[in-house]
Amino acid sequence: MCYRSRGSSHNQFRSKKMAGLDISELVDEQISTLQQIAAMKHVTLHNQVPAGQNQQSDEKKLVEIIKNLMSNAIKYNRDGGSVTVTYAATANDWTLKVADTGIGIAQNEQARIFERFYRVDSSRTNQVVSGTGLGLAIVLELVQSLQGQISVESQRGVGSIFTVTFPIKS
Repeated sequence: MCYRSRGSSHNQFRSKKMAGLDISELVDEQISTLQQIAAMKHVTLHNQVPAGQNQQSDEKKLVEIIKNLMSNAIKYNRDGGSVTVTYAATANDWTLKVADTGIGIAQNEQARIFERFYRVDSSRTNQVVSGTGLGLAIVLELVQSLQGQISVESQRGVGSIFTVTFPIKS
């Protein structure tokens, strides 16, 4: 399932603060921030973004995207699981993947997880996870505001991989 940018004219996340950012450092900062929550679930966090991978982006938006995706990956993970962040780049775009070993998302739920207030049926997750159902909708808006795309691959009982792809800006 892939969601492409739809040029929204009333985007609450609009800003033009582009800067050269070290993607590995941003991920490290979020690992530090989320380490305590991860430790409570015995979830291991891995940053596999090579140091020195710099990209032009809006730092505030990108940090929010990484934080939300990693936080969800911890929240919906199994006890003793892991979250791994990886990076790749081509001549035209760059990609971050946040992969977890969590409960996964059923195929029939995946199309709706980016909708505001949508929550996966808790009776099927066998977990009580609090939240408003806004996190992934906000991530989608932030990704689109950066002319990016987001997609998810998931299998129940195996885990999920959220992929965000952004155009390279000079």
